[in-house]
Amino acid sequence: MSAMKQFAFGLATLSVLIVAFYLVGSVTRSISTVQDNEESLIRNSNGNYWEATGNNIQLAINDAGSKGIVWLPGGTTLIASSTVVLGQNALLDMGGARIVPSGNFNVIELRSGSMLSDGVIDVSSVTSFCQLCYTSRAAAGNRGTRL
Repeated sequence: MSAMKQFAFGLATLSVLIVAFYLVGSVTRSISTVQDNEESLIRNSNGNYWEATGNNIQLAINDAGSKGIVWLPGGTTLIASSTVVLGQNALLDMGGARIVPSGNFNVIELRSGSMLSDGVIDVSSVTSFCQLCYTSRAAAGNRGTRL
């Protein structure tokens, strides 16, 4: 391979690595500026932080894993665009935050032993739902509990 082709190949490889590093690095973040503090970010029991957005709730839960804890920043409103699934024995401490669904879907699904605390699931903007229900998937064949 000529020197020019090797240089071009090396440059393309470096570009791909930089983009990949940026994408991976944007999933979690560290507290680095004056505006950042753990009260303004979603955080979990693994010590990782995310911007306070509805989509990042699930990322924080997935990162925390089974028996993990996720804390939402208090006093915030987070718009969820898909169902938030709490894994087995996980805790989502909403800290007084509100989760508002962007459409008609199950907002929260709790797996066996998981808990949701101190927050509001605001479905006032959803017009096409017929009832509010809590479904537990603790065991195979469990039909859940309707409230």
